[in-house]
Parts: sequence; structure tokens; C-alpha cells
Amino acid sequence: MPSNRNYTTHWPWNRRKELPSLNAPTSLKNGKIEKTESGGSRFQWCPSDLPEAMGDDWAHTKDEFFYTINSNNYRATEFNKQDNSNATICLGDSFTFGIGVRDEDTWPYKLNELLGTVNWNLGSGGSSNKDILYTLHQFISNGYIPKNVFVTWSWNHRKVISNKINNFISSNPVDHLDYKTGDVEAYNLQRKLLANALERELQLEDITSLQHGMIDGETAYTQDLHHLEDPNNRIARAGVFLSDQTDDDYLRFYTERLGVIALCEANNIAFKEAFVDVQLAKFVDSYIIPSQGWKTGKYAMWTGSLQEDFARDNGHYGPKTLTNIANYFYNET
Repeated sequence: MPSNRNYTTHWPWNRRKELPSLNAPTSLKNGKIEKTESGGSRFQWCPSDLPEAMGDDWAHTKDEFFYTINSNNYRATEFNKQDNSNATICLGDSFTFGIGVRDEDTWPYKLNELLGTVNWNLGSGGSSNKDILYTLHQFISNGYIPKNVFVTWSWNHRKVISNKINNFISSNPVDHLDYKTGDVEAYNLQRKLLANALERELQLEDITSLQHGMIDGETAYTQDLHHLEDPNNRIARAGVFLSDQTDDDYLRFYTERLGVIALCEANNIAFKEAFVDVQLAKFVDSYIIPSQGWKTGKYAMWTGSLQEDFARDNGHYGPKTLTNIANYFYNET
């Protein structure tokens, strides 16, 4: 899949002075491929939006060349240090790469059009938040310093899994996988601890409702925000952890985010962010915003709250939704 990383070009698996790359397209996975004059490629589809997966509204597009990538296989213009002062880096996963939509419908393309900047879209399918940090670090370390960095943080449970059990850094790591512990006993204990912590503030039936609402997330998210006006509200804060993620998962993201912010501040880069993962957005609302403030809107933006349509794979965001994300970032800049 061309939107996934090629680890032989990414630090720390490769410490040569070069930019990272995504995997090159293949006819088996990506249909017809043709070269562009700039050294990149155009191809028909990614594995998740194969013709048989397309919705009726998109069926007529099955023979189009939907994706244009540069010589590093990113859905971006060619990387040139001469563009440093007028380039915008956009980081994220497949929602940033733009699975299932045309080049001009991706939110990085639309945002750069609004800003009048050069589009360095570094989104990659399956990306984790650690990968976002490492990719930005590799670009900046190689002297590619953009004017802006916009991030849509990915799912917090994604991790890099090694193919080799006893190696610290595997020479052949597996892609970022959606790993969840499935530890039902630990999860039930977490629910019990929350109930004990809140028993003086809520009746038992209210706690049960809160648990289900917080777990569902998508329906509860916009309804819960009023609780967060008070940073000391124990109910909203405790509810964030009613999931299968541990404190360490959230602290890991906290560190990854600090790394991205530090890179931007050290290089005078404007930084804005939003979230694909609703639980991660709620964690930030409850734990980071009260102490650090927030640069992008009043609350951590969950991109799902802006959704109006689907891409042609019926899973990723469609053009209207991606326009909303671009407009949100632009209006908060």
C-alpha cells in the first residue's frame, strides 16, 4: 500500500541523511500506474478503495487516476528546501493522506490553497502518533523547515510491532497495528474504581449511564464538553479512562505531543492540531487544556464532529468533511 511507510528510509531504522519515503505503488495493489514529469507517480486506488468496495456514488470513478504522489511517494509536491519559508507540513494517518478522495479534495490540499503555501502532505496510512513525531523530526533534522505544521493525531492504541522477538530495533518491523489488550478483568476493575471514586457524587444508575456514554464516545463527546468548563470536575476527568487504554498509553501520547511542540517552537514553526481519536481528544480536554491552555479552538477538536460524507471506500472522510477540517484549521490560524 503506497500510503504506508517504507521503514528502510525511516529513522531510527535508517540513520542516513535522507528524507523518509512511503512504499511505492504496485499494479497488484494500486491498479494502473503512470509516471509524472516530476519523478512521482499517479495511480488508481489504494487497497481499501478497490472498485468492488466503492459506493454507488463513486462507481463512475473506478478508472480514474485518483492519487498523485511525489518521488518520496507522499501525496505532496516535491520537497525543496527553497520552499521552507512558504511550506505547510500536514501530518496524520490515512485521513490526512486522503484515502478514497481526489488529490484536490484532501484537507492538506485545501488548507494549503487557503493559506497560499506549498503542500507538504506527510500523511500515511496506518500512522501512529509516534510515527508523526519521528517523521517531523527527520524532516527538520534534514533542513526542511516549514512555515506551519498541522496535525490530525491518530488513534492512540496504534503501536509499532517488531517481527523479531529479541531485537531492540528490528530490521523488519511490522506496520503500526491497532493493538488492544482485551484484558477484561483489568477493564472491569477500572470501572469499579471509577464507581468507588464517584459514589458520593452520583447514584449507581447514573454511573452506569456515564460509563456507557463515555465508552460510546461519538455520541457522548459533544454532550460532555460542558463538564470540562471546570478543570477540577472529577466526573469528566475520570470518564476519560473508561476504555481499554492504560495510563501509560495516554502518557506516551503526552510525551509524543511534547516532542512535536518542542520541534515546532525551536524552529519558529506555527503549530495547530486536531484528533481522529475521540477518546484522545477527551483526554486532552480533561488533562492538558486546563494546565497548558489551547491554541486551536476552545476544545480539542475531534474531526468526527465535522463529518458530513464518506470517501469512495465508505470508511474514510469524504470531500465535504475534509473541506470542513481545512476550514477549521484555517479559521483557527
